[in-house]
Amino acid sequence: EYSMPATYIDPVGACTDSLIADGCDIQGSVRHCVVFRGVRVERGADVENCILLNGTVVKKGTILRHVITDKHVTVGEGRTLMGGADYPLVIGRDTEV
Repeated sequence: EYSMPATYIDPVGACTDSLIADGCDIQGSVRHCVVFRGVRVERGADVENCILLNGTVVKKGTILRHVITDKHVTVGEGRTLMGGADYPLVIGRDTEV
């Protein structure tokens, strides 16, 4: 797990002002986020002001704002999850939402 492939950022999506680790597949929109290894953001997903830990999967059509995911979280297709700037929504490890 120490050697991950390069991160793929789809030119159709938007990735701005974010810190993205190795081994990610970013096809949706990611803004102002910290994204750990092996995270997948599918096309059509919109993620802003979030921290996504290792192995998180954000399915297409999902909107995340001020969310922190622990390792191996899957956020299902078309979900909207929003926390607040001072009180983020935290999702525990190995959870499907």
